[in-house]
Formats: sequence, structure tokens, C-alpha cells
Amino acid sequence: MGYNAQLGLFDSPSAAQRQNALAILGRFGLADRADVDFGTLSQGQKQLVLLARSMVQEAPVMLMDEPDSALDFTNRHHMLRLIRDSIHSQQRCGLITLHDRRRSCVSSCRCYMARWRFCPMAADSSW
Repeated sequence: MGYNAQLGLFDSPSAAQRQNALAILGRFGLADRADVDFGTLSQGQKQLVLLARSMVQEAPVMLMDEPDSALDFTNRHHMLRLIRDSIHSQQRCGLITLHDRRRSCVSSCRCYMARWRFCPMAADSSW
């Protein structure tokens, strides 16, 4: 669980923390995988679990490097939408590095390119 940093050496997550973690897993489509060993998950499921874990930690700033790297085309869009929506709904700051310019500008609020060329607001500018 993503609460390990908040727990003491012999503490276990509270019922509220477990419920919150399950709710976040549900938002990422993994509620049915809550009791499955991490090592048996697919690469894409592992990516989603790690993202869900980071959301549970409630850090005010989220830094991510290629969070969609192990995903196929469809799930890349799904993952980036989940990240964007989660950061927005929880009023956090997020910095995500992506190497594909097309995905960067479509998936984000603002996009800065190499050599500091600016890509204006994305098509989905709901932020």
C-alpha cells in the first residue's frame, strides 16, 4: 500500500486508509486485483498499481518520468487521462516527462518542448 511511509514500524493501515486505497484502485480499474500478488500482474497493471500507490500518498507535487512506458496505445491514453484527472481533482501539481510530443500536448495542460519551445493549451483544456 502507499501508506507505508506514514506508518510506524509495527503499524498497519487503518480501516479508512484501506477503504481509500481500494477506492483509488477501483478508479484505476483494479479493485478486483487488490489481493493479487504484485509479481503476478501484467506490466500495464503494475504501472497502474504504482500510479494508484502514488495517489494514495497525497503528495502536493507529483513527478513522473514516462509513466506510460509499459503500456499499449489504448492504455497509454487511459493512463495519462487518469493522471491528469487525478492531479486536477486532488488539486496537485504534476510534472510528467514524455518523449512523444503528440501525446505530451494532447495529454497535458501545458507542454514545454526541448529547446524551450512552448506548446499552448491542449485541445482538452478543461483545466
